[in-house]
This record gives sequence, C-alpha cells and structure tokens, in this order.
Amino acid sequence: MIMTIPHRLPSLSLTCAVFLMLSFGGLAEELSFRTWTNKKGNKVEGSLAEVVGGTAYLRLEGGKIGEVDINDLSFDDQQYLKQWMMDPTKRPDGVPAGAWFHGGKWYRVVKEKMTWKEAERKARKMGGELARFETEYDLEVLDLLAESKQYFWIGATDEAMEGKWTWTDGSPVKISNWDKDQPSNGQNREHFASVRPGGKWNDVRIDSPSITGFIVMWQGKRK
Repeated sequence: MIMTIPHRLPSLSLTCAVFLMLSFGGLAEELSFRTWTNKKGNKVEGSLAEVVGGTAYLRLEGGKIGEVDINDLSFDDQQYLKQWMMDPTKRPDGVPAGAWFHGGKWYRVVKEKMTWKEAERKARKMGGELARFETEYDLEVLDLLAESKQYFWIGATDEAMEGKWTWTDGSPVKISNWDKDQPSNGQNREHFASVRPGGKWNDVRIDSPSITGFIVMWQGKRK
C-alpha cells in the first residue's frame, strides 16, 4: 500500500517551479491527464507515468518528467495511486494480486522459507521467474526493501562456474549490487544470490537458513 512504503525521499512541492525535471526513459504507459494537489493546496497538471518507492513521476506539459514525494500528496491523490498500483485489470494475465509494476516488469515478494532451487521452481510454477536486474533502473525496485529486516532469494547463481554469475535464463549478470566484500564464496559453498536488508546482494549457500523468502518477477506492461 502506498501509505506504508518504507523508502521516502525528501519532500518536494507540487508547484512547477520546484519540480525536478528529468530525462527519464522506460516509463510505464501513462494514465489520463489529471490535476494533482498537495496537502498545502498547490496544484499541477500531468499524467502519472511511474511509481518508484515513495516517489510518483508525472509527465508534465512538454514531455518533461517531474517527481513528487507521495506523502506530500492529498488524501484523494494517494488513494488514486493506491488503486492504480493494485488495480487487477491493469495486470497481465498470470500476474497475481499484490505484484507491483516497475519499468516494464512486475515484482512480488513471497515470504516462504525454502532453498534457492525450490524457490526457482516455485517462481516458475507461478508463471514468473526469480527476479533479475538488467539495468540500474531495475535495481531501484530494491528501494522498496530498504528497511526490510529479511533476506530474499533473487535469480543469480554461479553454481555452473565459480565467479561467472548468470540469471536463471542463462544470461550473464551485467548489473549488480553486491555488498562490500561480496560475493565471497565462503567455504566454497556460496553460489546463490540473495538480497540483504537495505537492498545489497550477498552470496550464500543453497540452503541458507537466513533466507526467508524470494522475489518473483514477471515480464509485461500494464494493460
């Protein structure tokens, strides 16, 4: 839910003068044009383009992108965002309730304790795959876990060849977010990637007791 997203960016006014203008690619398709209002009554017109962590990105006049802290928005606008993110009519077939959209992909945390390979099979059974991250923009989805105290499997492994990390589809890991001194391959047994609290990666053994769930990913744009 929008109201409980943990990652919060500094507050920004909704007046156009202080909008941060970005050259922002890979945004989701936009919704209808809307007047957005913050808690002080300031208004701006634009189309919702994307929600990342605690920030809503709006496409303004002229194609510029402005960002605003969700917590600065009016109650009505916050409810509108919550409905947008959870609307089942916008999810592709096979993507379950509770999944969130980011950059052309859908993600969901499954809090079930199991080995990496069991998690991989479960993700496939759900019609998706263990999460993979192919761009820096993809990695921003981990901001949603910034204050989590749990560890989750993702889809990277070097089981086939030590030091050669690949995703479950066989493609090489080109973008990573390893924590300091990771991957370490402790005791020559750590061949599977997990996300630590704060979003950094760690390599662990296949049956690590610290892992409490996994992140599933589905391809597909919003309808």
